Amino acid sequence: MPGKISVISFSEHGFRFQESLRPDIEQWAALQDMQTEWYCKDSSGFGVEGYTPVTVPTKEWSANRFEDSDIIVYLCTVAKAVRNFAPSIKGQAEDPAVIAIDQQGKYSVPVLSGKKGEAYEMSLWLEQKSGITAVNSGGIIMEAGFNVEEYAAGNNMVISNSNYAKEITAALDSGEKIGFYTSFPVKGDLPEGMYWAETGPLGIYLSPSYKNCYFGHTLWLIPRCMELGISIENDLTPKDIEIFMNDTLKTMNLYPESISRVNAVDGVYTPVIEAICAANDYPVTVVSQEALARYRDAFPGKNDAEYAALVSGDARIVSVMSSASGITIAVALKKTYVTFNKD
Repeated sequence: MPGKISVISFSEHGFRFQESLRPDIEQWAALQDMQTEWYCKDSSGFGVEGYTPVTVPTKEWSANRFEDSDIIVYLCTVAKAVRNFAPSIKGQAEDPAVIAIDQQGKYSVPVLSGKKGEAYEMSLWLEQKSGITAVNSGGIIMEAGFNVEEYAAGNNMVISNSNYAKEITAALDSGEKIGFYTSFPVKGDLPEGMYWAETGPLGIYLSPSYKNCYFGHTLWLIPRCMELGISIENDLTPKDIEIFMNDTLKTMNLYPESISRVNAVDGVYTPVIEAICAANDYPVTVVSQEALARYRDAFPGKNDAEYAALVSGDARIVSVMSSASGITIAVALKKTYVTFNKD
């Protein structure tokens, strides 16, 4: 079965440029025993023989082409192409080759190389036939630079949105600049292509809190840096306890994924708290009365929930919430640094 090349334009100017490229692309396709399909988003191409109008969102169109095409050519900026196909990326063994060609016909960028390097081969052909400079990306661009998902996995962090993570990794590897913000101390330099910013269309915010959204598309990198101390005095149901835990997190605008550990003061409710933590994948430690006594002597004037939150030894209390029903939760922030490169 012959392979397929799908080409899409997005504007009236892009459609005219698409028509000018069509003979050269179809000639290359014939030499490779491949078929071509031609698509247009702008209405200027609607009804023109040989072109299929695209009326669905481009991300949806891209997802469909990732399933049925061997090469996809976007006649637009690299950034626009990446934003639309990034959610469809699976890996080099499955993904088609992807080329982005600017509408001025200056550069042909092989954004994804393809299984056999088809993207660069086709770009070289267009350079010879149409004078469009082929940008040698040095292979598979998507695997060349900073990968936000790998970074999160290697640094005990959680990502808030896998599609945004792929979008950011793809944008960085295609030469786009990505904003970054955190209130934690940073060791080392930001990865290439990232810059400090509090606004922008796409960026990373490294924080346990979702209170601030700095970018149009904000990817949160959520460090597991919060410890909860819990003490219970009165007769409560498991539902009451869980609701108060969730309300505490919401009041502080904290992602549940930021919880590194729940430290429960030993008592009759210990099995209940352990069950709640198991259901929510929170690590849990039971703090004995003997341990609490040592903290009371060393740090007088605090409550048992605060002492429990501090048992790790590298945290500081940031909030204490008490309920009239007799439950107290202290939230402590562990000492946290962000490291991008090691000495």
